Amino acid sequence: AQTNNVPFRHDASNDKTTYTRNFIRHEMLPLLESRFPEFGHRMTANITRWQEAYLLYEERVAFYKKKLMQWRGMDVYIPLRKLEQLPARGTLLYECLHPYGFSADQAQEALRLMEQQSGAQMESATHRLIRHRDFLILTQIIPLVVFICSCIPFINNFIVFLNIHFRT
Repeated sequence: AQTNNVPFRHDASNDKTTYTRNFIRHEMLPLLESRFPEFGHRMTANITRWQEAYLLYEERVAFYKKKLMQWRGMDVYIPLRKLEQLPARGTLLYECLHPYGFSADQAQEALRLMEQQSGAQMESATHRLIRHRDFLILTQIIPLVVFICSCIPFINNFIVFLNIHFRT
C-alpha cells in the first residue's frame, strides 16, 4: 500500500474469528508457533516444495495424457491396454476426464467401466464416455436442439433441390 501511495485502511472483519481464515490466523497459528517455534519457517519451506512438486506432477500428467489420448475427429480415444499399463491409472484417468466435466468419483466409476462390456457408458453434463471394444471413447453430448438447428441449412437445401428437380 505504501509503495503505491494507497492509504492504509483497517478492515474490522479481519479481527473476527467467526471467519475460518481469521480463526486460523488469530487462534491456531499462534498456538502452533508457541508449541513449535519453527512452525512458520517449516511451513513456508513445505509450501515451496509442494508448489514444485505440483509442477512436476503437472509435467508428468501432460506427458502421459499426450501418450494416452488419441484424437479422432471430435472424439478422444483412450486405449484400454495402454491405460492398464500406466502407474496411478485412476489419477491419470481423472486428469484426462476432468476437463470434460467428470468428477473424481466419476473417474473411479470410469475405471470400473473398463471392466464392463462394450457399449457401457457414463456421462458428465457435457460429454459421454463409452466403453467400445479396446477403447474408452470420450464424445461430446450434442443437445437435440443444437443438432436440429445445425440441420436446418441442409434441410432447406434439400427442399430447394426437390423443388428444382421434381417440379410438376
